[in-house]
Amino acid sequence: MGKKKPSKTRDQRVLERVRKATVGVALAKREDDGFSLNFEGAGFFIDNPSGVVLTARHVLDAIEKKMTEDEAKWAGYKLGVLIYRPGDGTRPDFSFAPALRAARNPEHDVAALRIRELPVPPTCLRLGYNLEPQEGVMAGTCGWPHTRAQSIRFARGVAKIAAGGEE
Repeated sequence: MGKKKPSKTRDQRVLERVRKATVGVALAKREDDGFSLNFEGAGFFIDNPSGVVLTARHVLDAIEKKMTEDEAKWAGYKLGVLIYRPGDGTRPDFSFAPALRAARNPEHDVAALRIRELPVPPTCLRLGYNLEPQEGVMAGTCGWPHTRAQSIRFARGVAKIAAGGEE
């Protein structure tokens, strides 16, 4: 009998789910041999079967500024997300899906994109409602430098509450 595969830790399972839900927000143009891509940031699918991605509002602002300032250069490019799918182990597999701007909140630097046609069913993250993290609780953050296989960066640390605002 073969050895039993060790079970994954809770942190490993969380990281795997976050990695699958994270997308690159980009401008893309179909070329003969694939896509020409220009990344601006990261986002993630939320717990919604209709293809909603949350990202930072400043990511959409940067894309819109780029397209407005040099319309000729960006002609034919579309806003969308690059969805990561684990490949055969030698390289990752990606799918590009065009997106529509759905909503934005400048106060909280949040924006939502709607994906009309999903090439694969997305892995979604549930949003929590605990808006007051407690000091000492584990916290994580991740982003999209999908430059090579399995390259989502995930940082983990302990939350430290900093006093701010006016006195």
